[in-house]
Amino acid sequence: MKDMEDWILWLKAYWLWPAAYRIRQCFGLQPKNSGRDREDQYSFETAVKYWTNVPRAKGGNPLNTGNLTQIPVETVVKIFEDERRKALKKKERRVGFETAREILSGLKSPRVLDYGSGFGFYGFEILDRHPESNVTFADIQENNLRSIQRVAECKGWKNRMSTFTVRHEQGRDLHFDQPFDFMISMGVLHHTPYASEIVRRLTQYLKPGGLFQVLLYNPTYRRCMERITGKKMSFSAFGKQTDPSVGILDNPYSDVYDEEKTRQLFYGYELVRSEHPHLFYDIYQFRKT
Repeated sequence: MKDMEDWILWLKAYWLWPAAYRIRQCFGLQPKNSGRDREDQYSFETAVKYWTNVPRAKGGNPLNTGNLTQIPVETVVKIFEDERRKALKKKERRVGFETAREILSGLKSPRVLDYGSGFGFYGFEILDRHPESNVTFADIQENNLRSIQRVAECKGWKNRMSTFTVRHEQGRDLHFDQPFDFMISMGVLHHTPYASEIVRRLTQYLKPGGLFQVLLYNPTYRRCMERITGKKMSFSAFGKQTDPSVGILDNPYSDVYDEEKTRQLFYGYELVRSEHPHLFYDIYQFRKT
């Protein structure tokens, strides 16, 4: 534990949240445990529908980017800037931004891919702080990319960005005209059972010596959630814990990665940096060899 924030989170995860869960069970507000959750089959179609709901910087009800496409762009930009300010106060986001900036500061006119861009927080931070950069936002949800395009046009970044809609669950349709100097995928690859296939596909478009930065859930997160519920969790059940239900939709998949598993995911790369800014999240930078 590095600071008071970590200690508080640890106390909540290991003591307060499990106790609250048991109390809700006693009063019939939480279903009784069944020993182990059933694994639901992963559905890419469900994932596409679910991830039009982008996590907010401080949790709570997610942003529905489908709704954002229907409101004035000035309002969308205001929402974005508010979320951006909140995001910079979160340690894991701040460390993610800072580690990316350190890499980009040594590159001239860098080409960057933001894979699983959501509302574009990381890619926009790069566009804003590196005026010579060019960012491609790739996501499985078109509403996310439409919202990104609206914000980029309003902020004057449209000529330095592009978007790509991923339509195949394993990323087989990924195709770019030019290679990238830097790739970033923050809090995304742990939400698909096809992470290794996607990384292999993206690797084709990363320049030799280029860096790939990721943020991934670590095993402590699932252990804490299993301690709370008192049972082993399937990938689909863990997904319901990591992200809120939206209407009848649930996040269909979440996994965890320790360093060894992450190294396997980036087989053929060199691990050049690892950060542990949060009890539940780790950040890695890999160099393509």
